Amino acid sequence: MFLERLCCIDDLEPRPAALNMAVDEVLLLMGVAAEGDTALPVLRRYCWERQSVSLGYFSRYDGVAACYPGWDMVRRWTGGGLVEHAGDFTYSLILPAGVSGSRPNDAIYRAVHATIAGGLRRFGVSVDQVSEPDPVASDACFARAVVADLRSEGRKVAGAALRRHRRGLLLQGSVQGVMTPSGLLETFANGLAGEVRWEKIPSPVAQAAAQVAAAKYALRVWTERF
Repeated sequence: MFLERLCCIDDLEPRPAALNMAVDEVLLLMGVAAEGDTALPVLRRYCWERQSVSLGYFSRYDGVAACYPGWDMVRRWTGGGLVEHAGDFTYSLILPAGVSGSRPNDAIYRAVHATIAGGLRRFGVSVDQVSEPDPVASDACFARAVVADLRSEGRKVAGAALRRHRRGLLLQGSVQGVMTPSGLLETFANGLAGEVRWEKIPSPVAQAAAQVAAAKYALRVWTERF
């Protein structure tokens, strides 16, 4: 547990890939206010309108679309590699600058995955946290584990990517290839913070995200930029 308070959003409405990315960006830039207008950390679980592939910010686009005909393609604001979203447990964690500022990226990454590991084990899923990175490079996120990722039976099952901004930190993660129990989100949230507040996406965030999706994430110039 490394947060005092947390806003948790169980966003079960399936959304296009571009809109999912836009919601995460706007949640970081606008925040979700607590009493006194202090921005809270936000954990959001979300769903995809159809099978999707998200590319890391610097990932190469060439040839990817041909490998995924009919899939929704989007480039993330965060780094990392290519991630398939087809029934995975997808989430984002937004930490305002006042929370994330003094915490190193690797410490946050490790703490988040340790919390997920604890949640999975509680439901009987055996996982281990990676201590040494895989030696083989790959553009596909789940083909190569890095330090603090999660493995189950020798296969990577949880990874994430981060982006720092003056407003805070955005971490986008996925759990796949193992059973993800219905209670995982609640266990995850309670493992991250001492106090959890359940909310829906605020209307101003939803409205701004629709504009960001149309002006950025849905455009070929963004998706195919590298």
